[in-house]
Amino acid sequence: MAGGAQDEKTVLQREFVVSALYLALALWATALIVPPDILPSKWIVVAEVFGIALGLLLMHWLAFSLAVQLVDHAKLDALLFKEGAAQIAGGLAVAAVAVLPFIILDRANIALTTTLLLLAAIPVLTGYAIARQRRQSRSRSATIALAVAVIAFAVVWLKIALTY
Repeated sequence: MAGGAQDEKTVLQREFVVSALYLALALWATALIVPPDILPSKWIVVAEVFGIALGLLLMHWLAFSLAVQLVDHAKLDALLFKEGAAQIAGGLAVAAVAVLPFIILDRANIALTTTLLLLAAIPVLTGYAIARQRRQSRSRSATIALAVAVIAFAVVWLKIALTY
């Protein structure tokens, strides 16, 4: 494991957060290319977001499980199943955040804008939290969060540019 031996709680928290961040970026990129004037009904949006999220998470978990067995020569054990569950939970938590505006707001274009802001806030707030955890001042932490916003935005747009 990275950084030496870690306790199970730390490993599971990391897997939850990694998945949440990954899904936030993936859904952010997806939501940026959706024209708000052709959105289907809110319940179709909810189903599609959860379908995309669950599909990505299951593919990630399969790749993770195979990589652990190949590289670490490890067998699938209880901890690996817990790590998979943490990955899926982290991603589905972000999917829930992403669809919440569509459930509670009546106008699709406002819901989409709100979703975009919420998804963008996830990596930005993570950057801020990391800086504060490292005892940076609030202003320095805000600067770091802004840098994370720029980097995340660049990564998301690069993904869009390479895909479409």
